[in-house]
Amino acid sequence: RAVVLNVIGNQSGTLLNNSAQFRWSDGALNTAAPNVTVIEPALQLTKLVTPTGGDAGDLVTFTLVLTNPAAGSTIAYDVVLSDVVPAGLVYEPGTWAHSGGLAPTALSDASAPVLTATWSVFTPGITSTLSFAARFSSTVIPGQVITNVARVFWTSLPGDPGARSTHNTSST
Repeated sequence: RAVVLNVIGNQSGTLLNNSAQFRWSDGALNTAAPNVTVIEPALQLTKLVTPTGGDAGDLVTFTLVLTNPAAGSTIAYDVVLSDVVPAGLVYEPGTWAHSGGLAPTALSDASAPVLTATWSVFTPGITSTLSFAARFSSTVIPGQVITNVARVFWTSLPGDPGARSTHNTSST
């Protein structure tokens, strides 16, 4: 039984191998197990805005699509998506909503302009769509570019697993 260590070299797609050697006074015997491929969650976040421009007071709608691809991924745990509505846009209260796919465990605009959504488990092959509306503030000027960035964080193991092996501190 072996544990994949939580170290920089063990990224998704890394091949790991375990080999053993048995020695005695008259010789040695070597053997190796087949390679094991490290897999990790591979969440992808896309974001759309409609319309893509406007003037002070105009309404825009942001759509966020979070996907865990079916191929080459595994379950993501403790997923947290956050979107900070930037200066130049004013969040329209009550518009932060789930609009399709896997519903978040929690969805909050209580700290607006910071919007958050969480999922305890996000399995491969699943998508979740969220949206919100904002208005251009009265301080925007023609040609001003406003960039809205969302971030998503997750873990590969549920909860707080602690050390999985007493033989290495990187087994967390």
